[in-house]
Amino acid sequence: MQLTSTIQIKPINETTATGISYAVVLEAPIDENGLPVTLLGFQVASESRSIYKLTSEGWKIDKREYTTLFVDPD
Repeated sequence: MQLTSTIQIKPINETTATGISYAVVLEAPIDENGLPVTLLGFQVASESRSIYKLTSEGWKIDKREYTTLFVDPD
């Protein structure tokens, strides 16, 4: 199961913006009936940083970098 934060976007100028978001991946069984399940553990937390450029076709991702913040030691 992955939980992702809302992307925070900051304009730099008229054609460039930056964005940052965070994600946490949790280990959980898949319930076929869609019922709530008990989490088994934490797997990873990461940060995503992006640069957006305005093109003739609209805003596009120019660059994206992922950084692992925490990892389950097991």
